[in-house]
Amino acid sequence: MPQTIQKEKFFDPRKPFQSQRPETHEEWQARMGGEVLAVVRSGLYLDFRFLDMALSALSPAPDERCRVLATDGQVLFYQPSHLLRLYQDNPKYLNRLYLHTIFHCVFRHLWLKGRREPQLWSLACDIAVENVIDSLNRTSVKRPLTYVRQNAYQQITAEETVVAAAPVYRWLTRQTPGVLRQLEREFVTDDHRLWPKDAPDQPQQMPTPLPQKTWQKIGERMQTELEGKASISNIKDYAEQHLGLQKLDQSQIQYIDIQTEDTVEIDGEEQNIFVRLKHKFEDIVAYLRG
Repeated sequence: MPQTIQKEKFFDPRKPFQSQRPETHEEWQARMGGEVLAVVRSGLYLDFRFLDMALSALSPAPDERCRVLATDGQVLFYQPSHLLRLYQDNPKYLNRLYLHTIFHCVFRHLWLKGRREPQLWSLACDIAVENVIDSLNRTSVKRPLTYVRQNAYQQITAEETVVAAAPVYRWLTRQTPGVLRQLEREFVTDDHRLWPKDAPDQPQQMPTPLPQKTWQKIGERMQTELEGKASISNIKDYAEQHLGLQKLDQSQIQYIDIQTEDTVEIDGEEQNIFVRLKHKFEDIVAYLRG
């Protein structure tokens, strides 16, 4: 009687490899890629605690179709060998790439293209996200602010007020092919080929896709948290600038024993990041609401 060989299911890269046969090199790369993404995600969480839900919303999966990272709004696809090479050569850029992909989902760029030209819309989304990350000015994701970037941000702000994807798209339609090529070299970051495709002749009454609803809720929660964090910073600024109050130095502090729970103080740099990102969210939300 012939023996039936049960077909193995593809493993989850977040779990240890378990099989009756030796692990192949491709499976090892895929598993290590999943572990690298877990390390990157943990590092970003420590630096951007308000992004906890967003950073954990995408499930990792190996995929040979993408350059390094790509998403469809539900899965974070990665090309294992390219990912491992980038992690070895430039881990800070990988941090930025991961955060860049997450912000596309937070701002729901994947579902807002409409009838716009795909390549131009893709570039507009990259410029909008890169502007947000550049404004955070955090060491873990910081890169040089080149002349091309500064000039693009200044022109967009002057002509369109807000550096959000739709205004950036309008600005891009007025640029020459040479300028567009320069902007692509500067700003194109992650792979957008796996973004959801727009259905032709889609009725206006079609329900909102579930991933888009999920990311809308994540964005709303982030905005609420940023408003609370930013208010703390505003109180501190008012106390220093208008009331003349200053933070105590170490020589002025006297420690006493009290029976209470531990508390955590947010330092000035982190308060500033909350204010900057809150303002970005307010600008983008105000634009979307018309």
